[in-house]
Amino acid sequence: MTKSQQSPSVLTLGYEKFDPYAQMMFLRRRIWVILGVATIVLVIASAAFSLVPSQYKASSLILIDLSSAPAIDREAAAGGQQVDSGFVDSQVEVLKSQAMLNRVVEKLDLNKDPVFNRQSGGILSFLNFFFRNRRAEAKSGVMSPAVAKFIKSLSVERLGTGYVISVDFTWPDPIKAAEYANALSDAYLDNESETQLALMNRAANRLNEPLAGIAANVRNAEQAVEQFKAQNNLQDEHGVTLNGQQLSEINALLIKARADVAEHEAKYKQMQQLIAKDGSPASIAEVLQSSLINSLKMQLVEVRRRETQLSARYASNHPIAGFDLVGVAAERRDLQVQIDKEVENVITSVKNDLDVAVSRQTSLEESLRRASQSQNISKQASVRLRELERLAESNRAMYQSLLAQMKIAQEKSNVGETKARIVSRATAPIEPSFPQMTILVPLFAVLGLFVGVGSAYIIEKTEGAFYSAEDVDSMLCVRVLSEFPRITPVGNAQKQNLVLARLLKEEPRGAYSESVRTLHVSMEMSLGSQSKRVIAVTSSLPSEGKSEIVLSLATSLASAGKSVVVVELDLRKPSIGRRLGISNQPGILEFMAADSHDPENHQTYLQDLNIFLMVANTAIESPPTILASPKLAQAIDTLASRFDYVILDTPPLGPIIDTQLIANISGSLILVVEWGQTPREVVSRTLRQLAETKAQILGVVLNAVDFRRQRHYSRYGSGYYQSRYSGYYGQGQGFSVSGKRPEDAVPKDKGEAVVAVPQPIRSVEIKLRKESAG
Repeated sequence: MTKSQQSPSVLTLGYEKFDPYAQMMFLRRRIWVILGVATIVLVIASAAFSLVPSQYKASSLILIDLSSAPAIDREAAAGGQQVDSGFVDSQVEVLKSQAMLNRVVEKLDLNKDPVFNRQSGGILSFLNFFFRNRRAEAKSGVMSPAVAKFIKSLSVERLGTGYVISVDFTWPDPIKAAEYANALSDAYLDNESETQLALMNRAANRLNEPLAGIAANVRNAEQAVEQFKAQNNLQDEHGVTLNGQQLSEINALLIKARADVAEHEAKYKQMQQLIAKDGSPASIAEVLQSSLINSLKMQLVEVRRRETQLSARYASNHPIAGFDLVGVAAERRDLQVQIDKEVENVITSVKNDLDVAVSRQTSLEESLRRASQSQNISKQASVRLRELERLAESNRAMYQSLLAQMKIAQEKSNVGETKARIVSRATAPIEPSFPQMTILVPLFAVLGLFVGVGSAYIIEKTEGAFYSAEDVDSMLCVRVLSEFPRITPVGNAQKQNLVLARLLKEEPRGAYSESVRTLHVSMEMSLGSQSKRVIAVTSSLPSEGKSEIVLSLATSLASAGKSVVVVELDLRKPSIGRRLGISNQPGILEFMAADSHDPENHQTYLQDLNIFLMVANTAIESPPTILASPKLAQAIDTLASRFDYVILDTPPLGPIIDTQLIANISGSLILVVEWGQTPREVVSRTLRQLAETKAQILGVVLNAVDFRRQRHYSRYGSGYYQSRYSGYYGQGQGFSVSGKRPEDAVPKDKGEAVVAVPQPIRSVEIKLRKESAG
């Protein structure tokens, strides 16, 4: 798999594409950092703002009321002229003007108030005062300290685009804040009243001058109209001449009479048409509506019914029937005669109504003709009369208008009506406007979370350790052979006496044992068919657990039937012999000091682990002298010829050259990296140094992995399986349930645990001998 195909590290906030699971892992592994930073920000910010003096804002609302404007303005509004929006903005500037503020300061006598006259010291205060009030001083001259302090706490603004102005005053004392806001509003209304009063007085004086002249014009025009009427005999009643009124009345009556004639004539014609068409007037509407005719018809129907019954009951020649039928027939004829007579009466009545209407119409037409003949006014006189009347009416309307304005101006001058009114007076606020902790605390909490996430992101970006196999693969291009769990001592076990290799027998299904076997198998797969199996195990820094991994790997190989020898070449700080309790046995240093070139007599066999060891019992001052010796290289070759595996415990690479010397005489090399601790730059430098040697780098072992935390760094790493499927893969953490490990203590009888045996031969040779013997 190429580098571009490898999975990216989850140390970043996400993958190349947005991955919600990666973001969740980032938050989970850095949750305490985020919460800690958020808490610190919240506490510091809350404490800082709790020390700030509370400020209370009182608000008064002023409405620019057009309904209470002067009459001249009302007439302008009625004529479709709207008060410009700039008028409201100009009132805002009036409220903030220095003249208005001087008025409030003088009314409240704030010039004697030490709070308004106290000047805070310091150059910063001076500069702040200078720059904030420089523009106001340039416009209005010298501003008193009380006015300057008052305007700092004042805010006047228009609410939206309406006609309401908000006067806000912020002060440490809520009662004073309301008092000052109301004082400014009252001062504004007083100023408006005085201004309106002066305007109305000037308007009244201005109207008095033309009013007298217009009144004289009205009188002259009315006299001219009356004189013209008298000269032309045009007397009238309620503005209309007598002849004209009479003609109007006759015309109205004539119109009504003509309508009546038309109506009666239509009825009569319809009646004649019905009679000519049907031969019977029975279908005429007036006949149908006559109650008398309808009553006679009902009687006729009843007589006909009786006649029919008698005819059906008796024969025509019956004596009784003949008598009765004669009477009924006579009654029927009488009723029919009466009905015909009543129909003729109806027709005659309709004809009479028509004649009466025609006569009235004729009479009215004659009256109209006579009235028209008596009308002797000329057209020229009528035109002149109307002209004089219009002139008089115009003068009268102008006079009435000026007179009404004069009266309104006089009323306004008495009451001083203003265009503005207070719709809401300021009251002492209960809660401070600043700082509002109920708003600031959640804001600080959110800000703290943002800062916490940012801090966690910075830590993620600057953190220099490895947390998953994906990190090693993507950053170093080196495979991870195995991941070893972190082992924490429990019970009475002491850390310096722990031998983790013994866990392979004590907890064969434990997580540590599985990691050792994984390393065993991965190493053999990497070696392939390589015959010389000399494995150097090193690390970048001290205390990364390479010695325990050396012993554990050797024990695992031995349990698989391989012959293994461990050579401790960490000559600066040897620890294997001390921890196993064999520091008094001859080892690698004794072999290098002896004349013999055969290391057989300087090996120690550890029975419980089934491995051979050549330990370094003491530290020396110049390890490179021994490590570069040809005798050591020859001894390693000798051991490689006798054992299946030679495991070399080397010192940490770091700034020393020891491991590089050892790598040149070993066939392969394994690098141990402590999970979450070893810096990446150090490991990268180590690999660059090892690349200059002859050794083959088999891979990296991640040691001391916290599988619980690793779940937050790698989605499907070892931590995933250890946490979710621990029941399947084994739950051991490296110690027995009791926590007591008598094997970890230094043996009281060293002869029982340590046995010197002859030099073994390679397991392959043993196998060949058995086959030949068989």
